[in-house]
Amino acid sequence: PSGILGHRPRICYTAHGWTHDQTELVDFYTTAGRKVTALLHHFHKPGALGNEIYVMHFYVLNGQISTEEDRFSGFFGRRPNLSGDPARYVAQVQISSVRRDDILLAAQETTEIILRYLPGTEQAAAATPGS
Repeated sequence: PSGILGHRPRICYTAHGWTHDQTELVDFYTTAGRKVTALLHHFHKPGALGNEIYVMHFYVLNGQISTEEDRFSGFFGRRPNLSGDPARYVAQVQISSVRRDDILLAAQETTEIILRYLPGTEQAAAATPGS
């Protein structure tokens, strides 16, 4: 997990010449009806007419969806695995497009497919009220 610290859109895109315009929390529902909260960022390239991009991202931490990097990072990097669970992991899901609506549609259509490959997401969905 410490390998992805700092590799979030507001850092990586601005490091490559994009200007951050805004970030908002958005909710969407997957094809299975699972509610997911993600961060949606808007950037533009200065001096480039019509050059803008939207980037949505969220993390999957041991089967739990989160928008907060501090859930898996600590002062010295990765938080300790006190339970000794070998399946502990973090994955970042990121979708980008020049159209905001296309990102939300892609997220609705692909998130369940992505989550099938991440351990614990089915159990996490069953334990979440309203899922």
